[in-house]
Amino acid sequence: MTQHIFINGGVFETRLALMAGERLVECRHLPFGAADQFAPAPLPVAGTLCLGRITRMAAELEAAFVDIGFEAPGFLPVSAMPAGARPSEGALLAVRIAKSAFDDKGPKLSARLSPEQSALARPHLSAGSARP
Repeated sequence: MTQHIFINGGVFETRLALMAGERLVECRHLPFGAADQFAPAPLPVAGTLCLGRITRMAAELEAAFVDIGFEAPGFLPVSAMPAGARPSEGALLAVRIAKSAFDDKGPKLSARLSPEQSALARPHLSAGSARP
């Protein structure tokens, strides 16, 4: 289902609405100046665990580009994936930031995680779940 966020800024307040299809999921009214407190997401730091989605497999680089919610996608070399794992584009993958982003390059990622790290990166899945 498609979700949309609608924002209406007035002189004295800002109104936000989250819609799922035709259904209103959430509505917020922020008083004057409250919206100024919103800040862009912090830059990814080495060691951070994320749940990402593979956006492109680059065979020529032997790597995948992974959307982890930041401006530049993360770079995941095949050598940093679990042995035998060959996920495809669109797959969800728990990753750790191995090297922070620099200049216009995204962070370098690793998908070799301990079971504990994997559970922290994907808290919405139960330990016995077979879903990615």
